[in-house]
Amino acid sequence: DATPNLSTSTKTVSDLDGGNVLPGDILRYTITTMNTGNGQATGVAITDTIDTDTQNLTNVTQSNCGSSTNSSTSTQLTITGATVQVGTNCVITFDVSVKSPLSVGTAISNSATIAAASEGGTGATPSSTTLYTAAPPSTPNLVVEHTEDDADNTVFLNQTV
Repeated sequence: DATPNLSTSTKTVSDLDGGNVLPGDILRYTITTMNTGNGQATGVAITDTIDTDTQNLTNVTQSNCGSSTNSSTSTQLTITGATVQVGTNCVITFDVSVKSPLSVGTAISNSATIAAASEGGTGATPSSTTLYTAAPPSTPNLVVEHTEDDADNTVFLNQTV
């Protein structure tokens, strides 16, 4: 019997704002469901509850996932009925925003669950790299001082003091 194998599926994350992860940044997650078995995978469910220090799951896109259904909420990705052909990757991306305020060094971790196909085989629970929030750029503390040394305490236009 032909059996799908989704166990080598992966998950990655990137900070769309670049640089250090800061409160308010947008993170993009990519789940790549790979079928390395010898039979197509149908009825695949892909779920992902976002980290509690993130919010607003948006911009869900799917590629090569068949006629799947997206019933995601603002806190959980839910794709059902995906079809993954042998040697083809079903790629799902979504964005979340980092909550504000957060303490420096807050860990943001995330894992997805890819259920086994209707035909059986192996599912997966890929995780992305854990990100840590950084300190925001420091704001310089500038002080402007002005003293006047004018004997008559009167300043005229174009007078240098």
